[in-house]
Amino acid sequence: ELTVSEPPPTRAKVQVGWPKEEKKKTADPRFFIAGGTAAAILHGITTPLDVVKTRMQSDSTLANISPSEAALKIIEDEGPKALTAGLGPTVIGYGIEGALKFGVYESL
Repeated sequence: ELTVSEPPPTRAKVQVGWPKEEKKKTADPRFFIAGGTAAAILHGITTPLDVVKTRMQSDSTLANISPSEAALKIIEDEGPKALTAGLGPTVIGYGIEGALKFGVYESL
């Protein structure tokens, strides 16, 4: 008589017959929160750099100086708050974009 023993614990078991139904992946809100938070923070940090770059491109008095000199000139002329122009829409927009992109990607 032939008997079949259990495979060793380190060996994967092979399923014979119909495949089991796989569980559907559900959308975990933590992925949406993580993606939105990360995108909002990272894009918010770079807003002052983007302001300086845009001003250098559009203002002829800033066109031929270094970015650090341009930033100092903007601060002298308009104050430090000028470097945060557009911060709100940037954080909100990229927060939504990051939440959707990362959340949907991880849910698929």
